[in-house]
Amino acid sequence: MKRLESPTIARNRHRALAPSPSYCRTQSCQSYNLHNLVALAELCSVVFNGRPLGPEVIVDETWFSDPDYCKKIKNWYYLSKTLAEDKAWKFAKANSINLVSINPSIVIGPLLQPTLNRTIEDILDLIRATTYPNSVGAFVDVRDVANAHIQALEIPSTNGRYRVVESVFVIFILIFNFPPTKCADDLPLVPAARVSKGKIQEPGHY
Repeated sequence: MKRLESPTIARNRHRALAPSPSYCRTQSCQSYNLHNLVALAELCSVVFNGRPLGPEVIVDETWFSDPDYCKKIKNWYYLSKTLAEDKAWKFAKANSINLVSINPSIVIGPLLQPTLNRTIEDILDLIRATTYPNSVGAFVDVRDVANAHIQALEIPSTNGRYRVVESVFVIFILIFNFPPTKCADDLPLVPAARVSKGKIQEPGHY
């Protein structure tokens, strides 16, 4: 499944898939008289709110990124995604629309086009480098993200926000296949936080 960049809405008798990457077109639901909507967001509209993070912290669907914090760290991409999702939820509430939000982490996997995208370029930079950073990145396969959208579209009981994250050890794959890549330091690896997948693993959901 590729991102929908046009105002086209894919529909079945239960739900609609919102165009991506922006939520701003949720208003098109009024034209179709829809009551259920599945839309693609990102994990960056969940995590960045200034709350302390650590290995024991569990990020779940109740977390929302804070626009003021995104401005403080000057990450305008996070800010745009946060504002877009916030606008969508407000619009859905005002118009009695059951909105389902899919919030994946960094999406990797097979490409539809012959050229590299930004995510794959980042991985290529790691291959070209002699060291890799001692940090944790949250990844998920694009096919899992597509399947999450399909499940949300076909299962009427889905509601709210679903974080789609998997343990993809990209660094370890690079180490074994592209030596002599090594870690930038000898400090123990400490996860920044844990992302709850409990809701998406509920019976009948994905």
